[in-house]
Amino acid sequence: MSVVAIVLDEANIDEMRGWSASIAQSLGEGLKIFCVQNNDNSFETPPNVPLNSEGDLQGVSCIVSVEEIEERLMNELGSSPSRLLLIDHPAARRGRRADLVKRILSLGFCDSIVLRFPSDGGLGGGKTLLPTSGGRHSLKALKFAEELAHGDDDGKLVPLFVEQNMHELSKEVGEKRLDDILLKSGCVQESGKIDPIVVVGNDLSASIHSVASEGRYDLVLLGASDSGILQRAFFGTLPDRLLKEDGNVAVGIFYEASRLSEKLRVSVKNYFNVTQLDCSHFNNN
Repeated sequence: MSVVAIVLDEANIDEMRGWSASIAQSLGEGLKIFCVQNNDNSFETPPNVPLNSEGDLQGVSCIVSVEEIEERLMNELGSSPSRLLLIDHPAARRGRRADLVKRILSLGFCDSIVLRFPSDGGLGGGKTLLPTSGGRHSLKALKFAEELAHGDDDGKLVPLFVEQNMHELSKEVGEKRLDDILLKSGCVQESGKIDPIVVVGNDLSASIHSVASEGRYDLVLLGASDSGILQRAFFGTLPDRLLKEDGNVAVGIFYEASRLSEKLRVSVKNYFNVTQLDCSHFNNN
């Protein structure tokens, strides 16, 4: 098992190296980092990024072109089980690299996180805020974030539930709903690593932003919502506001692996085995 990271923007190399290494260490897994070249097949090393003795980027497993990354990734994820896939969020929400993120996520081989890094650095670990509504991706994200917190001495998971302001017992209702969500996710609240928060408000994005901007969090992680409500809030103005106002917080969306991921992994592994056999037969003739 391993953590696999993909860097689409070379400006994010240092942050991805730090975050992916921190996450892999907390999970007790190995790490592989793939960096994607520019459209002109060049790769500009950002300043202050260390090189190894061969002059290659330290900690980076492979540099590949945009055209190659999907096949390389399918080979990597299909040939051996991977625990987590990390992808940096492209600067543009439309275009070739944004489409590439969607295609990679659609493979569903393993759990994935799309990350936007803080402007002032920050290299992973620490305190995670996780807004949740109880969707499938959110439940898996909670359990994942709990494991990260346990693997970090300073780690803390703060689940956040926003309950609509309908009546005077709204907060109590929200607390009960959050307790049910945490129970369903398999999180152990008595571990001392989980500090749940319930707020009452009718503006979801504003409520999340208010909590996120006051808590000195290292990461705001959101499970890709089945309903899309939280996801729309997250991919609207919320990330831009957080990144602009707090240069130390990263934001990410968590996608649970496809329930057909094992079948996909086996089919891809078989595909590459057949391809290699065909090539070997051709070369022998």
